[in-house]
Amino acid sequence: MSRYFSKINLIFYLAKDDFKSKYSGMVFGFFWAFVEPLFTVLIYWFINHFVFGNNRFGNLPYIVWLLAGMVPWFFVLDSWINVSRVFWDYSYLVKKIVFDVTCLPFIRIISCLFVNLIFTFLIFLICFIYKIPFKFIYFQVFYYIFASFFLVVGIGLIICSLSVFLKDISNIVRMLLQFVFWLTPIFWDVNSISKFNWLFKINPVYYIVQGYRNTFIYGIWFFEDLSYFFYFWFFAAFVLVFGKILFNKTTVFLVDSL
Repeated sequence: MSRYFSKINLIFYLAKDDFKSKYSGMVFGFFWAFVEPLFTVLIYWFINHFVFGNNRFGNLPYIVWLLAGMVPWFFVLDSWINVSRVFWDYSYLVKKIVFDVTCLPFIRIISCLFVNLIFTFLIFLICFIYKIPFKFIYFQVFYYIFASFFLVVGIGLIICSLSVFLKDISNIVRMLLQFVFWLTPIFWDVNSISKFNWLFKINPVYYIVQGYRNTFIYGIWFFEDLSYFFYFWFFAAFVLVFGKILFNKTTVFLVDSL
């Protein structure tokens, strides 16, 4: 048990160090972790607010609706891109000392999780600024953070496994994520295309993004749609088990591949 907790402490320590090292030597330091996502949100908000005239979504400001979709997407995007290069970035640990390589994907994902938690807090802050009454259902967002972490780890292990033999996996992941972005209702409302709702629900990222919006916008609890709840967790569990098996089989060739 003590060994298990020691491993968790090591992962969190290295995740914190990983977060700091990304922006070391830069004038604005770790603030760059938030500048680029905020800039992206502001661009979408500006276009919809001043070009298309969408300044509200129902009774809520459009910025709240937009953030509820963008925040979980940023976590998914950053995590999968970062884990695709983790073995190469930490090759000095893999090559020179006895190190449990299963820690490496978690280091990158938790590093991205730090940013995700701060952006989630930003949604609460925006709601407070716009004087939107606080609701108990807002705490449901932590369930969706856990669900997103579970999904990200499973697919992250698959990406890491492929990176052992395919060095340009990072470019492939970036390209595929553009496709996933447009299949996920991030800055458009899926209810406007009701005929093809089932097609978008196949995408597990939809569950996370829509979950954020169900929490902050629609006031829908996660257990109100049990069929999709079981679909997501079956998919996420399957991916995690498959990813772990693939990871164990491929990482034995890791040192020779680096």
